[in-house]
Amino acid sequence: MADSLEKIYKQIWDEYSKTVRTFCHARLQGRYHDAEALYMAAFEILWDVMLRKGVPPNPKAWLLRTAQNLVFTQYRNNTKDSEKLDRSMYVTLRLYCCDDMAEDFENEEYYQALFDELEETLNEEEKTLIYYNSILKLRQSQTAQKMGISEDAVKQRWLRLRRKMDKIKQQKRKEFGFC
Repeated sequence: MADSLEKIYKQIWDEYSKTVRTFCHARLQGRYHDAEALYMAAFEILWDVMLRKGVPPNPKAWLLRTAQNLVFTQYRNNTKDSEKLDRSMYVTLRLYCCDDMAEDFENEEYYQALFDELEETLNEEEKTLIYYNSILKLRQSQTAQKMGISEDAVKQRWLRLRRKMDKIKQQKRKEFGFC
């Protein structure tokens, strides 16, 4: 049985290691060693789970979710380091605002200006909502509980926030001549 598990593990490694590695590096920009450690940890956890419970039904989704959880744990452990949190917010906002991945790499100045505008315009509650929803990937019920508001209020505030970010995005796109 161990031989067949090793073959399956190797196949999963061959198919998804690049994807998981890229994901970790995208989430932990500028922190190469941390990204490498988390990427390897996700595969170590996969091996342990395979030995105890068998192969997950969708290994790619399972690995990405595990990597995401490891990244978020890393951020939670470093919440006193506001620069890392700000950088994670920047990456999240950049992913939200990016229309085209090729465009993403060509317009660093645009994204920095957009991030600066969002950083200046958004209030602390809105930033907290982004942090809970997009970085920690909490459910709306969990976000509501942490923020001390109703789930409907979270939904409503998230819709308003997305409209606000879309409006700012459109203004910046006009400023940079993308429209």
